[in-house]
Amino acid sequence: ARGNENMNIKANEHVEIALSIDPGDHNFLHQSGLCHLAMNDRKKAFQRFNTAISLSPNFCPSLFNVSRIYHSTGDLTRAEDNLNKCIELGNADIDASETYRERGLVYFEKNMLSESERDFTKALELAKSNEIDNYFYRGESKRCLGDYKGALEDFAVVEAEGAGSAIIESGRYRFSRGVCLAQIGDLTNGLKDLTLACELSPEEASYISYRADVLAQLGLFREAEEALAEAVAVQKKINSSGLWSLLRKLSVAQFKQGNFATAEKSFHKALLQSKRATDHLEVADLYYKRGVCLAHLKKYSRAYTNFDKALSYDVIRHRPERILYHHERAKAAQMCKKHHEAVEDFSTVIKLAPDDHRAIFRRGWSYKSLGLFLLAAEDFEKARALQPECKLYKLNYRAIGNVECIVLGKPGEEIIPLNLLDEFQRHTAQS
Repeated sequence: ARGNENMNIKANEHVEIALSIDPGDHNFLHQSGLCHLAMNDRKKAFQRFNTAISLSPNFCPSLFNVSRIYHSTGDLTRAEDNLNKCIELGNADIDASETYRERGLVYFEKNMLSESERDFTKALELAKSNEIDNYFYRGESKRCLGDYKGALEDFAVVEAEGAGSAIIESGRYRFSRGVCLAQIGDLTNGLKDLTLACELSPEEASYISYRADVLAQLGLFREAEEALAEAVAVQKKINSSGLWSLLRKLSVAQFKQGNFATAEKSFHKALLQSKRATDHLEVADLYYKRGVCLAHLKKYSRAYTNFDKALSYDVIRHRPERILYHHERAKAAQMCKKHHEAVEDFSTVIKLAPDDHRAIFRRGWSYKSLGLFLLAAEDFEKARALQPECKLYKLNYRAIGNVECIVLGKPGEEIIPLNLLDEFQRHTAQS
């Protein structure tokens, strides 16, 4: 390394001598830029390349290197502009395949995936240099476009011809191939690649998180939860920007396993990051699930507050999930002896689902607590008529004077009526 550094310094000294003789030679300026680039002095290199361009505006070698510097600093628009000019000029002084490859990388970072795939294909057509890289990046573009089989075809070429290459040994390659395999249903082999990706790139929380998704799809919920906890720990070391998504997934994984006390704490941590959420419905869903956890833990007042929050974040008034939020808030209100609020929410549920015998029966108990005995009796009788085989509905009115209510099921067990789902789908299709 020291030898190369000394060679670059010596080469630059010779170029500087040449420039002292002819400071207006754009070729000498370009060579000086290359020397500074080799010495990792991008600022000086950028100045020399731009001076060369000012003297010869169509000098493609300097335009190309300036574009790469722009790319490395994140100025993708200027990088693209310079590469477009190189391609339009079609200058033989630079490798056209390299230019298309570089523009493909810029397009990929700009999320212009179709254009990215096109440029990598063009790079492959024009030359054999960096072929493995081009196959990999084209495969990446296809993956992000959802063409998982096409991506795997490109990755197969990388696998066959790139043995021992840096790409094959990278976590990014294993992750990308693992995602594609999982997406076409090969979860077992996808998991193998994702596991290797996490080993090769342990600092990539997104890799660990995706691996957790595949573990969950395979029914390995405990392992998925452990992976998500690891992803959260990794992300915390980097920054907090990705914590919302990871904590949301972790809390849901715990919730699905019935670990309500643990899940409730994770939901709390996730919701502290909810300002980073881009979808209010995701926030609503977390408040709902946290409310269910709290109801399981018999903390009904806090459960009520969370169901209330869920409804405030659910801005789509005709969304089917709202009936669940109302139903659970009604049940929590009833357990807190907020019977006016309970009647209001149960009535909302019954308006949306007139045959929901559970809501009708539970509303009857709140009517009873409010002293509205005729309305209570009407609800009890209607519930029994709708579900005559249910023994709980066969009440002895003389024996229920001191009974607050009869709980019919566990928190979170209510279901969305099919008619509401059908209606929402029709509304969505029309809009």
